[in-house]
Amino acid sequence: MYRYRACNLLLSAIIPGPKETDPDQTQHYLKILVDELLRLWRDGVVLPTHRFPQGRRVRVVLAGVFCDKPAAHKIGGFG
Repeated sequence: MYRYRACNLLLSAIIPGPKETDPDQTQHYLKILVDELLRLWRDGVVLPTHRFPQGRRVRVVLAGVFCDKPAAHKIGGFG
C-alpha cells in the first residue's frame, strides 16, 4: 500500500501581457511545463532522507482538480 500526501501549490509561470495570449502562445508555455512534468514522472529525482541517506527515488504526478474555492480549500487541506 502506498502512502501519499497532498502536495504544495506551485506557481510555475506567469504568461507576459498586457493582452491575453493566443492559443499557440499558450501552448508554447504549457509545453515547457508538461515536458518537465513528464521527465519528473519518467525519471523521477533521488532525494536523500533521514531513513534513506543514500537517497530514495521520488516521482511526480500532476492531478488536475477543477472546483470552486471552498472545495479547493478542502481538497488542499485548508478546510
